[in-house]
Amino acid sequence: MPYATRADMELRYGQAELQQLTDRAVPRLGATNDAVLGAVLADASAAIDTYLMARYPLPITDDTALAALRLRCCQIARALLMTSEADDMALKQYEDAQGWLMSVAKGLIDLMPAAAVPQAAGAGSVEFFPGTKYFGRDG
Repeated sequence: MPYATRADMELRYGQAELQQLTDRAVPRLGATNDAVLGAVLADASAAIDTYLMARYPLPITDDTALAALRLRCCQIARALLMTSEADDMALKQYEDAQGWLMSVAKGLIDLMPAAAVPQAAGAGSVEFFPGTKYFGRDG
């Protein structure tokens, strides 16, 4: 599930910019290409999940966390859409999003209060038994 939608991207960057970045057909369609935009939003969301999966059970459902992730998803997707022609602002936002995600992965930033994070299901505690030593210098 992508963290951002077409509507989120249009709200942040405008329909004209999205059309310019996604309309790759020859001849041009003159509209936003939803397939291109959807693929880039899915790629950005998958990249975000790689930072989150070690600390949080996915999918994230907390509204506050989703709002923060929506912004980062839009920033990453825009930079991906610009490919090699990304401007300084898009690169700065992309780097900021990556830095923020690294801080989340390291535990410097919490996406949600500890009480809202569900406990991981496990098999119980691990027990170790040293056993008996049969061979050695002691006898």
